[in-house]
Amino acid sequence: MKIQERKRKLKNYVAFLFAFLIIGFSVGTPWFVSATSSTGDTTPAASTELYNPLGSGVTLASFIGRGIRAVIGVIGAVALLMFIYGGIIWMTSGGSDERVTMAKNILKNATIGLLLIFFSYSIISIFFSIFAP
Repeated sequence: MKIQERKRKLKNYVAFLFAFLIIGFSVGTPWFVSATSSTGDTTPAASTELYNPLGSGVTLASFIGRGIRAVIGVIGAVALLMFIYGGIIWMTSGGSDERVTMAKNILKNATIGLLLIFFSYSIISIFFSIFAP
């Protein structure tokens, strides 16, 4: 009974600490980041320009497009690994009907996944070509 009581107290303590930190950051952040000049003036400057960390000429749409293409590339690599895995299972089945069926299912599912990847890439490319400036 004492162990459960300690676990409950620890869980309550962690929840309280988490809530305290969230509230503290929510309330305290505006105070910490308020911009003041050396004279204490808080009015914004006449012209404020933000630095683009992505580089010049990179828009949000092109950045999102690059991210989506990278994710689709990783998923394509996983599909390739599934083809290899299914082939290895088939080659090492030794005539076992269960393992051959399992390998066929892996290869079938990898093919369906690869087709989905191709279709999603084409839809995303069409979408970005239509809506990109």
